[in-house]
Amino acid sequence: MPLDLAPSLLAAQAAQSTGEVALFLLTIEHPSLPGGVLRFTNNTETVTSRGQPYEPFPFLVPMPTYSNDGPPRAQITIDNVHQAIPTWIFDAEGEVWVTVEVVAASEPDIAAQTSGRLLWASASSDDPAKIDITVGGKDLRRASYPRRAYTPDRWQALHRAS
Repeated sequence: MPLDLAPSLLAAQAAQSTGEVALFLLTIEHPSLPGGVLRFTNNTETVTSRGQPYEPFPFLVPMPTYSNDGPPRAQITIDNVHQAIPTWIFDAEGEVWVTVEVVAASEPDIAAQTSGRLLWASASSDDPAKIDITVGGKDLRRASYPRRAYTPDRWQALHRAS
């Protein structure tokens, strides 16, 4: 599927030099969060994208890698120099969803690239000033298919003689 790049990012790609900046938007969703969601940007000021404010917070994230060996994976590094990230990040129960998007600073409502919703796999920290989060898609390779047995006693319409 082709990406719908913001016109300013298209022009910036073709230009020899540009003042356009690509920003990352990070969305973390979990019921235990205030309002169920946290939104961060790697900008130095708040960015409003599609009516939602993304708060400035330093983080580094490559776009997820996709391979035939499993679901997409990405390693997000969040700077936690002010110790502002609560301990729930290590203790969250249930599914935590993460979305990473790239937008142009001049057109933040148009996502140039998005990861889709990725499942939070783990969080770790060897350095108190940084937190590493691994996210990825669900691994459906071991899921049974079909999900249940379509036996004649439960699915008569599938087993009718013509």
